[in-house]
Amino acid sequence: MPMLMTPATATTFSTLELPPDDRIAHWQEHLSQSLLELQCRSLKPAEFLGTTVHLQLTHTLLSHIKTPTPLVIERGPKMIRQDAADAIVLQFVLAGEVFVFHDEGIRTVRPGQLLVCDADQPFIGGFSAGYRELLLKVSRHAFQQSTGLERVDAPLFKSFAPRHCAVARSLAERVKDAFLPGDGQVSDAELLRLVGAIWRPDAEAHSSTYLARARSFIDSQLGDDRMCAATIAAAVGISPRHLSRILSHAGETVPQYVLRRRLDTARNMLEHRSYASMTIGEIATRCGFRSSAYFSTAFTTRFGLRPSDIRRMAPGSRASSRLSQTA
Repeated sequence: MPMLMTPATATTFSTLELPPDDRIAHWQEHLSQSLLELQCRSLKPAEFLGTTVHLQLTHTLLSHIKTPTPLVIERGPKMIRQDAADAIVLQFVLAGEVFVFHDEGIRTVRPGQLLVCDADQPFIGGFSAGYRELLLKVSRHAFQQSTGLERVDAPLFKSFAPRHCAVARSLAERVKDAFLPGDGQVSDAELLRLVGAIWRPDAEAHSSTYLARARSFIDSQLGDDRMCAATIAAAVGISPRHLSRILSHAGETVPQYVLRRRLDTARNMLEHRSYASMTIGEIATRCGFRSSAYFSTAFTTRFGLRPSDIRRMAPGSRASSRLSQTA
């Protein structure tokens, strides 16, 4: 479980081990208790699979949701009257598609797109096979304090893909950080500053906007070992000194943030089977490390395990397979 700046409670749920005939009912019950009161349906309920990880902060709830099989969800007027959520929901689509039925018609939201809904407005959504999203639920009071808006009258759609909305992209990355091992340094305050920056484009000079741009640029250039404060500041349009002040206010220096993001990315690659053909040295280089020795030392200091240890424990690795066979 990641260590967050605000204490968080993690809840993991999966339908995989449940009796097939009970999966949809238990999925609906779990979402209704932990997220929103919802009605869930599937054309093949006995085949439904779903997994969630929730992290509850003070004013926000972060979720990583996977549904390998199609699903339809609905939140109707009666549910809203009986159990008002008093919240705004931001959904960052990572894989698959979601079909949103609303007053103006039907909209398809694809990977790299952000869907924003008022949880107390009726909606119907259809999720494709292989759907995966990051979700951020913000209390209405916190949303109003951050954006000046009390509600969202109709679904909003934005891109958080690279080269588009840097603030939305940075917000998606910060939500993603919360589910990474190590000290993700994700806080309510930071998330809410970014939410506010999305809805207040006129506040261009606000530090949270520059912070979002800087982090988005850094994340897109992690493999460039020449990246430094000067190149980051130039890309954002501020001075290196201003950049240092902004990141320092968020709790890190520029080198600390760059190193943390490189190490997080390297660990994810070491744990993911799609990078199994790459050597540890190649992963280090891909993440912007010039020296394999420095990478190994920094990695071990950060995570308490060597890169080779993480590689051996990764799902699908030979060592991991041997351990599971002897367990």
